[in-house]
Amino acid sequence: MTITTGVSQSIVILFPELLLDFGWSRTVLSVAPALFGAIGAMGGLAIGALSGRISLPLLMSAGGALGAVSLLLCRSISALWHLYLLYGVLLALGLTLLGNVPNTIIVTGWFHEKRGMAIGVLYAGSGAGVLLFMPLIQLVIDARGWRSVYPMLAITVAALIPVVAAFQRPAVPQQAHVPPGSGSSGLLRHVKALARRRRFWFTYLQLLLGPLSSSPVTIHQATLLRDKGIAPMAIAWIVSVYGMAWMAGMLSAGLLSDRIGRERTYTIGTIGMIAGCAALLAMPMQGTGMAIVYAVLFGLGFGSRPPMDSATAADVFGGARFGSTFGVLSTALGIGQLAGPVVAGAIFDASGSYDAALIFSIAVAVAATCCIWLAAPRRGREHLPEDATPAA
Repeated sequence: MTITTGVSQSIVILFPELLLDFGWSRTVLSVAPALFGAIGAMGGLAIGALSGRISLPLLMSAGGALGAVSLLLCRSISALWHLYLLYGVLLALGLTLLGNVPNTIIVTGWFHEKRGMAIGVLYAGSGAGVLLFMPLIQLVIDARGWRSVYPMLAITVAALIPVVAAFQRPAVPQQAHVPPGSGSSGLLRHVKALARRRRFWFTYLQLLLGPLSSSPVTIHQATLLRDKGIAPMAIAWIVSVYGMAWMAGMLSAGLLSDRIGRERTYTIGTIGMIAGCAALLAMPMQGTGMAIVYAVLFGLGFGSRPPMDSATAADVFGGARFGSTFGVLSTALGIGQLAGPVVAGAIFDASGSYDAALIFSIAVAVAATCCIWLAAPRRGREHLPEDATPAA
């Protein structure tokens, strides 16, 4: 998770470099990370649907190979469609096969009693990726240019393949997770059963609105800080501080949610995100101190989101078909990740400022918080008809 997130978030530091080199608008450049999120979610849906029938270590190894090749090709980007295809589609597919969804499926099978904490530790790897990779990427850019970043990232991803193949094993043989009627017709019945449940839709909205509130800030943060007159290397360290706070937020949210509940933990995170956005709104030119305040508050707040998304899904819809359910829910993450960066880019291109995008993020974060209270993971698992009567 550290490596896959560090690689996927490289676009944050590369974003202003690509703007300067090619002169693209922020709206069209934002489509690349938006595509990345959407493609990742669609891939997550397929992984979830097939999770009981395919070898997850083999699938993750294939994802590492595709990711490494895609990164090598990214060095030759010279047109917008190259970025869309290589980063937004191919790299997204590779890292999806390697990252969030298969790891979540495996880890939720490993842990039950302290699942929130386990998922928090898993997702803390994402924060570590931002912490470690952002300054390194900026150092490479300063020394050799942005194109030299991609071979370095490709080697790092390729090095994961033997590790994943050796150690990422489901808790029990995957065939044991295949419930009766788990073919295409069984999956369709499962999705229909989910769609009839009110808590499913609130969970779905929570997972959609979460990235819709955060991605306008996270994807554009380096560009926003450069607009404020902060030097590129200082920005890389500020984003690294954000990554450290993100990691701390994930670890503490997982532990805290096992004690006080997912809803309260998520609400505390929302308060942190709002405070971080407020710091950006109040930040003066060259306001490095206020930028660090933003990085800490927003990182801690946003860090609570991914573990609570996965833990809520597991609490409400855990069971033999959790892989399929989580795959369906991951499409919500994709929609939010697709829309968020483009909305922020369009707002800037129309107004010349990110202020309205920050206000948009605050409003959507509050809406996402309402949804987790309505999804009510505190009530425990939602029992579906198929749980009592397996499909033939």
